[in-house]
Amino acid sequence: MELNKKSHSMALASSALVLFLILISSTASAASLSAIAETRITNHGTASNPDIYGDKIVWLNYTSVSYSNGFSNIYMYDLSTSKKIQITTSGSAGSPVAIYDDRIVWEDDGYEKRQIYVYNISDSTEIKITPDNLSQQRPDIYGDRIVWQDQRNGNPDIFMYNLSTQKEIQITTSRLIQ
Repeated sequence: MELNKKSHSMALASSALVLFLILISSTASAASLSAIAETRITNHGTASNPDIYGDKIVWLNYTSVSYSNGFSNIYMYDLSTSKKIQITTSGSAGSPVAIYDDRIVWEDDGYEKRQIYVYNISDSTEIKITPDNLSQQRPDIYGDRIVWQDQRNGNPDIFMYNLSTQKEIQITTSRLIQ
C-alpha cells in the first residue's frame, strides 16, 4: 500500500512537472511570436512573385491596375540596410523572378518575345542570356547555372546557361505526342 502511494505521488508530481513545462514552453512560443515584426516593403502597384536569398528579397511590381496592360519592373529590398532599389526600368519584366547569391534572373516580355535576363547586383550589370527566339520562360538559378523552359524548337525543352563558361546547353529534347 505504501508503495502504491509513493508511485501515485511520483506520477502526480511528474504530470505536474510536464504540464508546467508545457505551459512555460507555450508562453515562450507566444512571446516569441508576438515579438515578430511585420515590415512592409512595397507601397505602390501590385507586388507579386517574391523570392529571397540571404538578406535580399526580389519581386515583380506591376504599376497599373491591369496585369495585361500594365508595366512591370523588378525591385529588390535589402534586409540588412532596409533599402529598396529598382532593378529593371524597361516595364516589361515578367515572372517568375529568382535570386541566388548576387544574381537575379527573370523573363522579359518585351516586343512579343520572352527572353531570359540576369542582373549582377555586385556590379549593376544586366545581360540577356538567351537568343532572340519566341519563347523562353520560367527561369531559375542556382550557383552559376540558370535553367529555363524554351520553345525555340517548337516543343517545350529545358535549357541551361553556365555563367562561368558562358555556354548554353540543351538539357531535354521533347517531342509532342499527337
